[in-house]
Order: sequence, then structure tokens, then C-alpha cells
Amino acid sequence: MLPSGAVTVVAGQTVELGRDIADTRVAELFDPYVHVSRLHARVRMDATGRLWLQDAGSTNGTTVDERRVPPGEWVRLRPGGRCAFANDVSMTVVVEGEA
Repeated sequence: MLPSGAVTVVAGQTVELGRDIADTRVAELFDPYVHVSRLHARVRMDATGRLWLQDAGSTNGTTVDERRVPPGEWVRLRPGGRCAFANDVSMTVVVEGEA
């Protein structure tokens, strides 16, 4: 969940996150955050319902639970975990159906 809305991911789908409407279908959520790259990160859900995040080579970086994500590396997102994009915006991971 982002301050400006939510990103929904379903099993088997990868969603690109960033400010460029040509690159990402959720660009309007990131538009106010000037330090977020046009294509900043990707998030996907695997067949077992686990969420994963990858920094897409962003200029200002991505963190998960205060640990920097190396560009190109997929890291697991846990319910209740925190992600930050370029220190401009952070979100809490929410998985529907899980407490």
C-alpha cells in the first residue's frame, strides 16, 4: 500500500513500478515522487502466493526492510514488511487474506 494508492499483483504477474506512464501501468501512484525512476522496480507474485521485488537499476535505489536491494536481484517481500523507493516513498506490504 502506497500513500497515493495500492499496487495489486496476482499470481504469475509481474508489475513494473515507476513514474513513466509508457513503462508502468501504475505510474500515477509514483508521479509525485521526483526521485523515483521512470522504471524503478518490479514486483511479482509466484504460484505459491509469495511476493518478490527487484530493483530495475533505479538511480536512487530501493530498500526492503531497510536493506538495500542490489539492482537485478529478486528479494522476498513479507506481509507487514516495508519497502522504500529512492527514500521518497515507502509502502507496507499487504497480502489480502493474510493477517
